[in-house]
Amino acid sequence: MEIEILLWLQNFREATGRVITPLMLGVSDFADLWILFVPLLVYWVFDKKGGLFLFISCELAYFFMRTAKLIVCELRPFMADPRIIPAFNVTGWSFPSGHAVTAGVIYGGLAWLLRKRSPMFSVMCAVLTLLTVFARNYLGIHYLRDTIGGFALGVAALMAVSPTLSDTKLENKAMIFWSAFCAISLVYVVFKSYPADTHVNPAKEIRTSFYAAGLIAGIILGRIVERKYINFSVTGLNVKGAVLTLTGCVGFYVFLFTKFYIFYILIMFIWITLLIKIYAE
Repeated sequence: MEIEILLWLQNFREATGRVITPLMLGVSDFADLWILFVPLLVYWVFDKKGGLFLFISCELAYFFMRTAKLIVCELRPFMADPRIIPAFNVTGWSFPSGHAVTAGVIYGGLAWLLRKRSPMFSVMCAVLTLLTVFARNYLGIHYLRDTIGGFALGVAALMAVSPTLSDTKLENKAMIFWSAFCAISLVYVVFKSYPADTHVNPAKEIRTSFYAAGLIAGIILGRIVERKYINFSVTGLNVKGAVLTLTGCVGFYVFLFTKFYIFYILIMFIWITLLIKIYAE
């Protein structure tokens, strides 16, 4: 059934001369990396707790997604069925959709944070979420179950993080729990067996899972340092806030694109050591 849906969307794409394909590509690309600017802006300028809620949820959901891909090992539609011709070529396993995960976290989290202050903005976020999910199917990159599953993972991350930011002791326990969860997950994906197909390189996907764990380690390590030594407060929409946001974004995107995996393992070691120290206090 899902293949038939993708074939119908593919025929529609070709019959219309790909007129909306650039829009779908733009929506898809924005939900990949550039949308991550949003929680940074919220954190530095408008609402520290809200920014933390969005950003920690996003990194946790990203690790969920990378781990789920390694567990399910589902081929992308065009890898499984030669009738599917994607709008562009991608690699890696299909389930769940990382773009749907990010859209579920950022758009969904913003909709929740602003549901009372700006209901119309919340509606707009819901529309953008649906548009992102649709774009991945329209482009022939994911099955419908991939995008629905990705959105569900994003919402699950929001629900997991939300209660932990209201109390310091609860936040410490959450850090310990997610440390253990990441460690166990990494051990599992390293030693599990993988399909003997030639479409996806498991070793590359495993490295990306370590990268995702490193991002979680980095944000929790930063949270520990900020909470104990800096105690940052938002500045509001002014020059100082703009400078802080720009500085934070540059640092984050450099970290995001570096992918020095040994560096991430070192961060994880420091991270776990600090967690043990804090929990023992």
